[in-house]
Amino acid sequence: GINAEYMGLTKEENFQKELKLFQDKLRQAEDELKEIKEIEKNKEKSNMEWQSQIDKWTSDVFSQTEKFQKELEYQINEFHVQMANMLEKIKIIQSDKDGNEKEMTQKLQKKKKKKKKKTQ
Repeated sequence: GINAEYMGLTKEENFQKELKLFQDKLRQAEDELKEIKEIEKNKEKSNMEWQSQIDKWTSDVFSQTEKFQKELEYQINEFHVQMANMLEKIKIIQSDKDGNEKEMTQKLQKKKKKKKKKTQ
């Protein structure tokens, strides 16, 4: 009888040992899972931070480009205004010059006529 009880106790002890080993392994697996989830969470957080940074850079580049474009358009318009003014001045100068040339031609023609009259 003693032997049978002893054997039963041993079986019980073995079962308890096995159970404890299994529980330890389970706890270890749960800890590893927790770590993996933590790493994933940090990765996600890091990805979101990167995405936010990228969005900010993209936005900055767009606004800089827009600013640059507006500045460029302004400069081009200014250039056109200046060109128009220059052309206007050139026309005025040209018409003055033409006017002076006509005057000079008329004076020359008058002189020639006077000379012709004198020679006749």
